[in-house]
Amino acid sequence: MDTKAENIVASLSYLSTFILLFVVPLLFLIIFNKNGFIKFHSLQALLLVVIYLLVGTGIATIYLYFGLYLMYSTPPLLDNAFYCFLIVWLIVYVILCIVGAYKASGGEKFKLPIIGNIAGRMIT
Repeated sequence: MDTKAENIVASLSYLSTFILLFVVPLLFLIIFNKNGFIKFHSLQALLLVVIYLLVGTGIATIYLYFGLYLMYSTPPLLDNAFYCFLIVWLIVYVILCIVGAYKASGGEKFKLPIIGNIAGRMIT
């Protein structure tokens, strides 16, 4: 596979997470398991999606727990804080995916903070 095609596939592993979440990065990880560049970016995109979903689900669970605990008397401050956090969390996720796709399309093995080190250790 030529370098340009590798860059496109690695970039698609990030961009596809907006539509199919973890399906495409997982498929790329399985299909291109001999290509270190695609494998790294696919694993990094997969870990990014998993962490995004885990943290979002955890915050939503905490919010629902307190909402039920307070029996529908949730203070507006808690509602606003929850929605603000979810919006910021979504913006951070989108920015990280776009940066990862941009760097991968340029052929750079860009490591996202924390996730990149984990992905690098899992590949070697």
